[in-house]
Amino acid sequence: MAERKNSVGTLIVSCEQVNLVIRKTMTHPLLFGIFIYAAFAETIFGIRVPIADLPFMLHLAINSGIAGMNMFILYAFLGTLVHAGVGRNIPMIAIIFSFVLFIGVIEMSMLSLFMNGGVVLANLLNCLFQLSVISGFAEILALGYFKAMLTNRLAVDPGNFPLFFPVRRSKSVLQARLPRDKRGAVLRVEALGQYVAIYTDMGRTEVRLSLKDAIAELPKNAGTQVHRSHWVRHDQIDAVVYQNGNPRLRLVTEEVLPLGRKMVEPIKNILDASAE
Repeated sequence: MAERKNSVGTLIVSCEQVNLVIRKTMTHPLLFGIFIYAAFAETIFGIRVPIADLPFMLHLAINSGIAGMNMFILYAFLGTLVHAGVGRNIPMIAIIFSFVLFIGVIEMSMLSLFMNGGVVLANLLNCLFQLSVISGFAEILALGYFKAMLTNRLAVDPGNFPLFFPVRRSKSVLQARLPRDKRGAVLRVEALGQYVAIYTDMGRTEVRLSLKDAIAELPKNAGTQVHRSHWVRHDQIDAVVYQNGNPRLRLVTEEVLPLGRKMVEPIKNILDASAE
């Protein structure tokens, strides 16, 4: 399966794949347990519904409904947020924590309609403080439990996935897009529609990327775009040949690639320079 790059050093297959993994995680019994725990804790401490004269069971019913709504929102949107966030090297725990607090602000803003104006701000700050404690504990527990699944299914290099902390970015952008066992000297790149095939001395990998963007991430002056669909490293060029009157580029591996007519002279100059 072709990988899609989301940050230097962190590779995620696609937004759809992230959503699939997150949704599978969200339906795990552990997550249901966390939401039940949150509903009871919020009821006991008066979080989200700080109206003193409500019966305990009504508090619990309201908080359980809010917890269920939160789970649905997380189920629907969290995958997309994670996909966008880790692509910017933002730790996954920070993305989830911020999202939960954002939901808390929305909830308290709605519940403030039933409160006296003078206590709205105090209740909001109290809610956010206690919610952050409960949410933080739940997130650390859940991410610790699901760490192996999240990193192994979402990251080509599990050690370079920003789960709790940002990752150290790779110096080579293009190399960071490749699986570990395929990283090496880039010999040539071939455009394949929305993907490119990257040939290294360790093998071939397809990456969702344009040829133009791939060339921009390669070392300058290391190679040349010999055709609209091909970039070749200079030391891989063997000769210019013709087939039915059309120029072709023969590589040291005996492969023959199309060659743009405007590139014939530049390629000959490169061959002459390398022969000196």
